[in-house]
Amino acid sequence: MRLSSLIVAALAAVCVVANPLPSIQIPDAASVVGKVSKGDLSSIGKDEIISVPTTAEIKTHMHTQAEMRNTSLFYSGPGGYRDKALALGMKIGRHILTDFFLDPHYPDQWSTNNTKFWDNASRAMAQLSSGTAYVLLPSDTTGQIWFMGTVWDRVEWPTLLMNQAVDAIVRVNPDNDKHETIFLRG
Repeated sequence: MRLSSLIVAALAAVCVVANPLPSIQIPDAASVVGKVSKGDLSSIGKDEIISVPTTAEIKTHMHTQAEMRNTSLFYSGPGGYRDKALALGMKIGRHILTDFFLDPHYPDQWSTNNTKFWDNASRAMAQLSSGTAYVLLPSDTTGQIWFMGTVWDRVEWPTLLMNQAVDAIVRVNPDNDKHETIFLRG
């Protein structure tokens, strides 16, 4: 048995010397953290990689705090509730995140699934909000109870609470438009 193990090891060594594996270039992980690639992974490490903008950078591409006063509508729910939020916004004169970009195509350069970009953009909207902000949340939760880990839970809610320009946050039920004040400053 020992002789057979030696023969197998010797054959394996001969194969590696005769047919070496090609080397694979892997970019340093630090060079791609917080970055996205346009297209396939072969572009990692090349000029096509773009950094995700910071919250401060995103704010320069949005309407001002004065322009956003009493107009912010956040939403969180199954399927994103985007269509319900758009319909409600039209009905009550409020706007969702994508409405606040000066150039509606600005976010297009980052994948719509880029969590870091949308976290930063959501934080920017919450920082620029003022007056009363509205949020559309699932009807199977109430008050300050909602699903943990959502952008609303992780980013928007805490940022709105820290924003001294926000006077109130009103929760809207997506099924019947019932309103409930969940935060009132002062």
